[in-house]
Formats: sequence, C-alpha cells, structure tokens
Amino acid sequence: MQAQELYNSGQYEQAVETFDEGMEQHADSDDAIALIEGYIAIKIRSLKQLGWQDEIDKVIGHLNEKYAVSSDSITQERTLRESDHFEMAKLVIPNLLLMLECYEEILALNWPHWALLAAQYRVAQLIDDQLLGLKIQAQFDGLDVRGRDGIMMLVLNDEQHPFHLQDVQRFEISNLPNDNAYLNVELNNGQAEVSGSIPFPYNDGICAEGQITIKHNDIEETLTIDRADVKRLFQWSPYGFEITLKSEGLGDVSVLIGDIHKYAHRERVVRFEK
Repeated sequence: MQAQELYNSGQYEQAVETFDEGMEQHADSDDAIALIEGYIAIKIRSLKQLGWQDEIDKVIGHLNEKYAVSSDSITQERTLRESDHFEMAKLVIPNLLLMLECYEEILALNWPHWALLAAQYRVAQLIDDQLLGLKIQAQFDGLDVRGRDGIMMLVLNDEQHPFHLQDVQRFEISNLPNDNAYLNVELNNGQAEVSGSIPFPYNDGICAEGQITIKHNDIEETLTIDRADVKRLFQWSPYGFEITLKSEGLGDVSVLIGDIHKYAHRERVVRFEK
C-alpha cells in the first residue's frame, strides 16, 4: 500500500493524503472501503507524528460511529462478503494500531468486539494500569462471541497446525490450593495431536511443572513444561497462553492458546494477575 511506504519513509502528510485519496476513489464501493479502512491505523499514526490531534479525534469519532454497528446487521443489508470485510476491519484496525504503538487511540475506540478489547487489555498491561485491565476483562467476559473458533495452534519449526472446535477432546482448568491451576487439554485435528497438563505461569514451586505430549508425522514426544515456559499471550483475549519448548525429535515447538477460558467449564475466571 502506497500510504504505508510514505509513512515508512517519514512522509507523514503525504501518507495521510494518499490514504484519503484511496478512500475517495472507492467511495461507491462499501466492499472496497472496508478493505482499505482496515489500514486506517497508518493514517492515525501519521497524524500523530504530525501532531494533528483534532484530525485524530475526527477519525476516532468516525470509527466509533461506524463499527459500533454489529456485523450481523450489515449482513442483513448487504452481502456476506461485505460483512466479512467489515468484520476483518474490526480485527485489523486495533492490532495495527497496537503495532504502531498508538495506545491512547486504541483506548479511545469503543465498540463491543473481542479483537478491540484484547488490544485494549494489552495496552493496559503495557502502561501498567491494573484497574483498567480489570475493567476490560469484565467487558470481555460479557461478550456473546469471545474470539474466533480455531485460536489454538501448534507451531513446529514455523509450520502451523490450527485446532478448531471439533478438534477439542478435552479442555478444562483444574484449580488447586494456593491459587495454583493447570490447563488440561486434548486436541486432535487428524494431522497433529496435543495432550497434557499445562501449569499456569503464576503457580508456586510445588506446582511448577507439567507435561505435554505431541504427535506429528509418526513422531511422538512427551515434554516437560516449566511454569517459566508459559507466557501470557494477549493477541486474541486477556487470557491467552503461549508455550515455547525445544524438542529433540520435533525441533522448535510452540503451543498458542488464544483464550484459555473459551472452551473450559468454570464457575468463575481464575485469578490471572500475579
């Protein structure tokens, strides 16, 4: 995209103009507008570099008015494809703003969508605002749709193996004394299998380890997981895990779980801050 090239070269005013020209050229196509608008973060960051706060406020106001509408109502009025692009823009905008470190602008956005709330929660972590983080968690917990199906993935040496709802054979949280917890999983997509007990990163020394078994291409290996191997992952929710391990037979192994509570039966979200 030409606007991004101009931004990367420090030509911020030209980047803004180029983005606006692209929007004007496709003003008659809601489909194209939704695709282009997903990259409006480039315009916002350029305006931020220029110090044009009034223009930023206008853009934020436009986005809040437009994307407060659910994609379901868009489907009723337009085509499914346009609805998909509308939904994709809701995903791309907050994540690209996060990449460009537009933290104030992310927090100024206001529409009920898991991708935005996940980005806002990540900002709360980055600016160390625990009260804001708890508020965003509560909003996320109240959503009817908490992320897309399939935000679980095994990565073997950069080769991705996603798991979907039908691949989940077991997915539950075991709460133990002293605020310890394990995530117990069995996932099988026909090509790769992941099963075992994953310790939460805040577990004490008694519950510091777990095990995970991975099967792929006739190779099966059981690996020990230390609590230090489990990192928080905020890309899709406030409750993501990323487990990174080394394997003799499988190489570099990562297990990504976008929302540990998505499929787990629970009375209440376990304490996650420590």
